[in-house]
Amino acid sequence: MNTGTLTIFSASAGSGKTYNLAKEYLKTVFSSRNSFRHVLAVTFTNKATAEMKNRILEQLYFISTGKSEEYTKVLVRHTGKSEEWIRTEARNILNAILNDYSRFSVSTIDSFFQKILRAFARESGIRHGYNIRIDHAYTLSRAVDEVIASASKDKTMLRWLTNYVKHRLDEEKDWYLKNEILKLAEELFSEKYRILSFSTDENTVNKEFLEEYLSDLKTFADNFERKLNEYGNTCMDLWNEFGLSEEMFYQKGKGIPSFIKSLVNAEIKEPPKAAREIFSNPPRWSTGPADKRLTSALNAGMDTLIKEAINYFDANFRSYKTVKVVEANIYTLGIMSDISWHVHRLVEEENSFLLSDTGDIIFRITNGDQTPFIYEKTGNRFNSFMIDEFQDTSIIQWHNFSQLIENSMAEGFDNILVGDIKQSIYRWRNSDWRILYDLQNRRIDNKRYFLTPLRNNWRSRNNLIRFNNTLFRKLPGIIEQEFAQTPDDYTFSRIYSDVQQEDPGKHTGGYIRIEFLDNNDEFKWYDSVLQKLPSLIELVQDKGYKCSDIGIIVRTNREGADVLRTLVEYSNKCGEEKRSKYEFNVLSDDSLWLSASPVINFIMSVLYVLRNPEDIIKRAEMLRFFLLATENKNIENLNPDSNSLEELASDFFPEGYDSFMQSLREMPVFEMTENIIEFFELGKEEGNIPYLQSFQDHVLGLSASQNCDPGSFIDWWEEEGCKKSLVFPGIQNAIRILTIHKAKGLEFKVVILPFLAWAMDHEPNKQPVLWVKPDNPPFNKAGLLPVRYKKDLEDTIFQNQWLNEKFSIYLDNLNLLYVALTRAKDAILGFAPLTKRKKTIADMLLKSLSQADQSVGNQTEIDLPSFFKREINVFEYGELPAPQVEEQAGQNKSIVSGYPVSNKFDQFGIKYHSDDYFILPDSPAKAKISYGRLMHEAFELIMKPEDVRNAVMKLAVEGKISGNEINDLENKIKSKISAPIVSDWFRPDNLVYNEADILLPGGTVRRPDRVIFRDGKVKVIDFKFGNEQDIHKTQIKEYCNLLTEMGYEKPEAFIWYVEINRIVRV
Repeated sequence: MNTGTLTIFSASAGSGKTYNLAKEYLKTVFSSRNSFRHVLAVTFTNKATAEMKNRILEQLYFISTGKSEEYTKVLVRHTGKSEEWIRTEARNILNAILNDYSRFSVSTIDSFFQKILRAFARESGIRHGYNIRIDHAYTLSRAVDEVIASASKDKTMLRWLTNYVKHRLDEEKDWYLKNEILKLAEELFSEKYRILSFSTDENTVNKEFLEEYLSDLKTFADNFERKLNEYGNTCMDLWNEFGLSEEMFYQKGKGIPSFIKSLVNAEIKEPPKAAREIFSNPPRWSTGPADKRLTSALNAGMDTLIKEAINYFDANFRSYKTVKVVEANIYTLGIMSDISWHVHRLVEEENSFLLSDTGDIIFRITNGDQTPFIYEKTGNRFNSFMIDEFQDTSIIQWHNFSQLIENSMAEGFDNILVGDIKQSIYRWRNSDWRILYDLQNRRIDNKRYFLTPLRNNWRSRNNLIRFNNTLFRKLPGIIEQEFAQTPDDYTFSRIYSDVQQEDPGKHTGGYIRIEFLDNNDEFKWYDSVLQKLPSLIELVQDKGYKCSDIGIIVRTNREGADVLRTLVEYSNKCGEEKRSKYEFNVLSDDSLWLSASPVINFIMSVLYVLRNPEDIIKRAEMLRFFLLATENKNIENLNPDSNSLEELASDFFPEGYDSFMQSLREMPVFEMTENIIEFFELGKEEGNIPYLQSFQDHVLGLSASQNCDPGSFIDWWEEEGCKKSLVFPGIQNAIRILTIHKAKGLEFKVVILPFLAWAMDHEPNKQPVLWVKPDNPPFNKAGLLPVRYKKDLEDTIFQNQWLNEKFSIYLDNLNLLYVALTRAKDAILGFAPLTKRKKTIADMLLKSLSQADQSVGNQTEIDLPSFFKREINVFEYGELPAPQVEEQAGQNKSIVSGYPVSNKFDQFGIKYHSDDYFILPDSPAKAKISYGRLMHEAFELIMKPEDVRNAVMKLAVEGKISGNEINDLENKIKSKISAPIVSDWFRPDNLVYNEADILLPGGTVRRPDRVIFRDGKVKVIDFKFGNEQDIHKTQIKEYCNLLTEMGYEKPEAFIWYVEINRIVRV
């Protein structure tokens, strides 16, 4: 059998990554018509998944219709077939995919692992009817609240929280307890923490152990301080005895005298360099001939004492500093163990599952297993794997995936990874660029591993290509000057060794201008940039560029908000002449938040008022947001002083407002919000519709996943929902304002970078926690320790971890610049401060653009300093070109003229199956089978009474019942399961298996409706929704016999005829 391969495409920005990935996918699926069923392509976002699917399907269609000459030629070369055969086969493959679309496997990595986990749970008999929580913030916030609340009764937790806050205050950090604890609790989802905790003894993270451990460390530190202090006091006694003075010593007070004073004052300081001269040959105690008194003191023992003190300091200082950093952060560990416990309890109570736990669970199942059984089905289904944006892969994700790829290669199939370390900017989401780096540099077996660089830049004009080639060759070397050493074998120059891109001759010209502004006052240069932005945008539009051609890329959300405010204010204040000539339509991430929409804020204010009708502020907000949402022109004429809120409400709200508000109290949240939209006619304004649709999607999803009353929905909104946003509607003609992280993967003709000023290192208020496993005693008694990143770590046993983090954060910030500068097609316009502050991107950029360069020697680079105008501190290269007219693909715009609202779910345009699952028991006989099937589906999801609402909502979301049937079905089921005898079957303390498979020899399966284990007894229940039949008894007896054969003694059997309220014991 031929051995399969792993090809790694090194895809720098603009190198045609998507084109090449689609090309490789098509080459694979053209090997046989149904091979698409055996290929898995993985991306990291839903948007990227949709784009990849569209690209593949679109190209298959274009190939089949003769409109994709380039892909057709590739496939002709690959297959050796004729163009006619390729077109015919493309049509056949496209039809095969569309007719078996569920087997067309392009998904996010999280979605794929979720399928693995669900399949594993189902086959292992583990309860799998859980709800996925994509964002853990809400659960985490509730867990933190519970931990803080527990401190009122738990004195140990109160002491730990107090000590934690004290240490944070000592470091002048935020004093707001919950915010600080929430930041800390996020570490539970840090991959480094999870990996290390996996192999850590749980006993080493409980508070009793940690207090004992901390006591031992304090004893060590106290002994160190006391011993040095004793040395100092003894030396001072000799000093006084012999009448010494500072002038007698080498370098006077800067040497030995300074060291003795620090010892006496219990100040733990590094011995001065002058003091260490006593170890030179000959020893330098004094500058010239030694004073007799000094000689006498030295002979009396000071010589020995000072040398012992310095040697003792050198031998133990590293451990002492280690104690201090551990001591400052150890309270983190004890608090986190409690938060973790509360998180898991909340998740279990809600029958939910945190999406972020998926990879961790699979990692724990497969760790150390060369042939993990959890992958058995997947390994048989998929032959080849393709992973996009591989630089964003985490260690756990790669561990989980690599076993599938190794199996694929062993079976002779080829696999593909596509990535670029220079675009690795999501380390805070656990991505690890080292995985791709190590694979790219693997030379174990060149017959299995191939590295294919994509060298052409198809995005940018040639001036931009040459500028970036030169800049990112120089920058790594400049940054390396900040490092005396780098971790392992990593260097910035080596990582950026593939930065050089070729110009395919597609686009000539291009313009780069970066202006450095005076920075005597930190805010002066920042404000200057904001003042310059409007005229800069006008200049760009004078050249013929549209708003949608311009991207303003910032580092932080705060910068984006300032830019947005500046442009909006300018647009409002500039004269009519300018407004007719220039456009300032702006779209930012902030403007897409649901919480930025007046119509959503109005709906939420209604819910707040329902919760507390006496809240005058919320009632006033309700009126204000209503007028904003409906674009009522009278909002400017409102005078709250002259009218009461009740009078104003009656003037502006629809007739019947008071009775409508009362009627809402009886409704579930989704119906409540639907009725609010309908009654206040919120869907009439076209601008409201996208926000209403997105908001109602979240309401519906939350209602289906957990018990959701108005109070808990408000809590969700405050913790999590207010951060939700719309997906960017890309067809709008607006200037985009977005952060670098959001800009990755996008391109603009003109990129404006207003604030090229971020620090290379962590800011003092954003120092991360590093998770370490010390090897040195006594620190290794704790299996896992948190330490805060700071320069102090350089003098501890955690020096390597500190150096690794410093290297990584510098690389992060270099990569941010690379991503920002490579978004542009035609022009880059930037501003940076002339800063005295070193170790910033502005400082590094200025050095690169202005310092002489001896290495320019090919046509793909330029001499940067020759384009830097020192007299005005401006780098300028090329000219701003007129925009190229690009052929626009036809877009079918779906125009929604209103928000279709009703209390019935079917108004959403979803196809429902309620005709098949008829609810009413006196329905025609033809529907009874479907009705029974529906009820079985509901009962399969119900373990205890609290699950009824979730089960019914799930049926509604899946289209099996309509909205106006929800309450009736919920009430009916609750009534049925609360009856005598039956209620015992739905007790929360039962261990229940619903619809669990019993596998018989030969592959036959039996599936009882409900099996209950409690107090050593087993009960089998079958639900029936028709009339009694003898076959029902035969069926349940078989279940009992099978359970007896499985080792369960005397199972009890019951047939429950639900509709006629009859229970038959068999």
